[in-house]
Order: sequence, then structure tokens, then C-alpha cells
Amino acid sequence: YYCCKSSEGSTSTLFAVRVRSVPNRMYNILSSAFLFIAERMLCNKGERSRTTKYAFVVLVLAGLYVIFGIMEVDVPFFEGQQAFQTKNLEGIGATCGLTPVSINDQIALNKTTLLASYPGSGKRLTWRLLEAFTQSRAGDDWDLSQNGYDVLTLKTSYPHPEGVWLWGDSMDQMILLLRNPRFAIPSYHNMRYELNFSTNWTQSFQRKDHIYTQRPSIESWVMWRDARFYKEMNRWAYYIDFWMESGLKKNTTESGPVIDWHCQDNYMMNCHPQAIIQFEKLYSESESVGTNEALRIAEVLDTVENINVVEEEARPCVYKEVMARPEFYKNGREGSGPDPDLKKFTHLQLDFMRGRLEELRNKFSSGRWLEDNNAKKLVEILNEYINEVQVEYEIAVADYYGTGGTRL
Repeated sequence: YYCCKSSEGSTSTLFAVRVRSVPNRMYNILSSAFLFIAERMLCNKGERSRTTKYAFVVLVLAGLYVIFGIMEVDVPFFEGQQAFQTKNLEGIGATCGLTPVSINDQIALNKTTLLASYPGSGKRLTWRLLEAFTQSRAGDDWDLSQNGYDVLTLKTSYPHPEGVWLWGDSMDQMILLLRNPRFAIPSYHNMRYELNFSTNWTQSFQRKDHIYTQRPSIESWVMWRDARFYKEMNRWAYYIDFWMESGLKKNTTESGPVIDWHCQDNYMMNCHPQAIIQFEKLYSESESVGTNEALRIAEVLDTVENINVVEEEARPCVYKEVMARPEFYKNGREGSGPDPDLKKFTHLQLDFMRGRLEELRNKFSSGRWLEDNNAKKLVEILNEYINEVQVEYEIAVADYYGTGGTRL
């Protein structure tokens, strides 16, 4: 959205720009140029003649990009990623006796699936499972994978600021992935550190190879935690509200709550989750627990049109094979930095975390949510998180006040 204001600050023009399947670097360049021109043409009548020349240049550049875009220098890198991924997918297929599945180039005929979670919640593992179950490459919201947006499945952190909706209307349904904020927030800090706290796509892309390679010092964690905890905990809670409420935004108007425009007018077919997946179960030490959670992902894919999901009897094998390939999902942080168990929260922060979890639990276990199957699953997960945080809270209180374990 771009809002053009007069010198008095009153809104004079409002329009929206929607871009689908445009690589981020070119998107950033063209959109910035477009907004620059629009501001002058709509808000400064005296510069319209001169701005027309700017507009001509931008249109020429856009045309050249469309014609010659296939010649981007990143093509060899993209092909390398595809070859690596295809090789691993074929390896799993051979081990599990799967019928080879070719990638369907006619994505428009398929019903596509979005994987959404707060950053640091284990999307990487779930992403690999989606690829293995469909034998097709998955994409990501910033296209750091360079697999593009014309894919069967795609992962995002939207509406968290780390996520961005650049896939247009190419996703039809979504799966919500959850991880206890007690561990998701520290994991998010790891990624921010590895990306050198980047603020744009270019900086993140340049640091892409550093992801899952190192852990920051405890001093770095404490400084970031104390500066960001309450904001990030509220963002974690809002993330659930947003998707459970089919795109509910935090701000409201005189007319009531506002729904994100991406979730309106049939732009995305369904912003309400088709399933809620719990990372802790997916990553469980118990193979049966992990398998059952993975099968819930496959069940969602079973309901969509024109997608060849691997045979039902082969799915437990597929899950087992993905988990046996640490290069698919496991980070390389082991031995690089302090033990993650040392990244703790204060008793006051844990108390706030527990309170936000209880608020969500109470909301989704009453009223219209009582008959919602997703809400039932969510409440079950939240109760587990509340109990885990409560145990750590009592230990933190005892350590802080020296109560010897007495609950305060």
C-alpha cells in the first residue's frame, strides 16, 4: 500500500500494488522507482512533465527485465540447489520404494499449501517433509532458496516482520506450525545473530551461508532478550491470533477488526489453518510420535487437487529417512558457541510468557471455538507449553529469591 499525503498531512490518494512471482531484488528496484514516480505525479503537479520521463525509463527497464530475466547470473546457483535437492529426494524415494514423481510445471492446476510459523519454530524440518511427501521443491517467502513462488508448498514467517507476502495469490491453503516460545524465541535470536541482524533482503542473502552455523554468546543473548522479549512474546501470541482468525490484524477501525487484505476477496483461498503441527512432536525422540505428527501433514496434502503425494504405506519410511539425513534439517551449530540450555529467561519474563499462553488458551477454549477442531488441538498444545513454562518459572523464582523451591 502506498499513501500519498499533501503538505498538510491529509491523505489525498490511496492505491495498492500487488506483485506476483517477481524476484526480490528486481521487485525492490522497480517498486522503489514506481513509488518515487507516483509520489511526484500524484502529489506534485509541477513535476508531472519531468516525471513522465522517469516513468518511461522505468517501463523500459521493466520490459528489458521481462525479456532478458531468464539470463540472470543466479541461474547456475539455482540449478545447483535444484540438483542437490532432487538428488536427496530421489535417494529417499529409492530407499522407501516410491514411484518416481516428476515436478508438475503446471502449478496453476494444483492446489498449493503455505507453511506458516513464528521464526525459529522449526520450519526447516517441516519444509523438508513437505518436499519429501510431494517429491517437489518448496519455496520460501523471501525466495532465499531461489526456488521461486510457482511451487506446491512454501514457508513463511508472515505476519512477523521477518516474513513478507511476496508470493501473491499463488498459495491456496495453509498449515500452522507451533513451537514453545520458550525455545522459539532463543532460536530466532540465533538466526538474527547469524544474519548479522540484517535489515533487508540483500544483507540476508549475503549471510545465507551463515545460517545454522554458530551460536552467539550468552552476553549477546541477554542484551537482545532484555531489549526484545516483551515485543517478541506478543508477536508470538499475535501470530496465532492472526492465522486462527483468518488474517485478523492487530489494529481496528470504527467499523471493527480489520482482516489482512491478502486474506480477502478470494486472494488467498483460505487463511485459516487446515492443520496445526507441533514442532516438539515432529522432532520427538519417539519415532512413533514423530511419525504420527508427520502423517498429519500428509493428510492435509491428501485433500488437495492435482498433487501426487507419496503412497500412504511409504510415509512412515519417508519420515524416518528425512530424520536420518541431518543435512536436510539439522543445524551445524553444535560445538560453535555456548550450550543452548544456557539461554534462559528471568522469572518475570517467564511469568509474562505463561500469562500470554494462558490468555490464548482461555480464548480458544470458549465460545465459538469449542467446536473448532483446530482450536481443540491448539488448546492441547498450549496446555503443554504452560506446564513447561510453569516448571521453569518456579525454578527461576527459587534461584532468584533463594526460597529453596517454595512457590511464590
